Amino acid sequence: MSAIVVGCGVLAVRPGAAPPVAPIVQALPSATATPSETATATPAPTRTATQTRTSTSTAAPSATATGTATATATAPPSPTPTPRTPTAALRNVVPPEIVRGDPARRRVSLTFDAGAADDPLPAILTALEQGGVRATFFLTGEWAARYPARVKAIVAGGHELGNHSHSHRDMTTLSDAEIVQELAETERIVREIAGRSTKPYFRPPYGARDQRVLAAAWAAGYRGVYWTVDSGDWREDATVEGVVNRILTNAANGAIFIQHVGSLQTAEGLPRIIAGLRARGYEIVPLSALDD
Repeated sequence: MSAIVVGCGVLAVRPGAAPPVAPIVQALPSATATPSETATATPAPTRTATQTRTSTSTAAPSATATGTATATATAPPSPTPTPRTPTAALRNVVPPEIVRGDPARRRVSLTFDAGAADDPLPAILTALEQGGVRATFFLTGEWAARYPARVKAIVAGGHELGNHSHSHRDMTTLSDAEIVQELAETERIVREIAGRSTKPYFRPPYGARDQRVLAAAWAAGYRGVYWTVDSGDWREDATVEGVVNRILTNAANGAIFIQHVGSLQTAEGLPRIIAGLRARGYEIVPLSALDD
């Protein structure tokens, strides 16, 4: 089986893809931290403290100095509570991830993941500037450290920044502490380069996440972001026509489109995408405006 070539790399060979993964929620986002009742992912089980008792019904014989066996009762030990991690405490109150904006408003958002190639970025930024569009870019820490001038160019264009992890690993395979560290390292690098924060938005690499991952990110100050429409620009067989048609055909109120900085198809097709969305009456806004 051939590897799947993606906008940010090759899945399972090198990081940076966004394969289609079913959203955890389909609901309209809310900025209020309320429990996510629509999650389909099963949270990782929370360890609870259990009290271990030693049976006292059967006495253990104990030899005395005179050689007579006597029964000694063993007292039950005091229970030791299992420490609660921040995510365990927050797991039931973390807000649902952002999948779509208000379906009653004719607004859409273009988002771009950056985790591998950078060559198409100038053309992407030019198309956004000429179209008068502000977008949201999700950066990995490794990409930002490798291309600091590109990060500055994104910021200079007036675009928003989001966190895409540091090393583009599958977050569901990491511990809570490792997830937080991945986000913190990207935040540190981007701040040093551009003086800007990646908060409050986080998009998990590959779209791989569950309620525990979302809770860990929330504890670190990030709201999970998925997408409404996958442009397919990461596919090995992606074409400009295919990317443009997939976005325009599936455009809907509140739609969040995912594209990739490393996609030549996206860079070439972006002027047509912007013009096509506008012709259909959509206002193109950054994620923060869609999330209002």
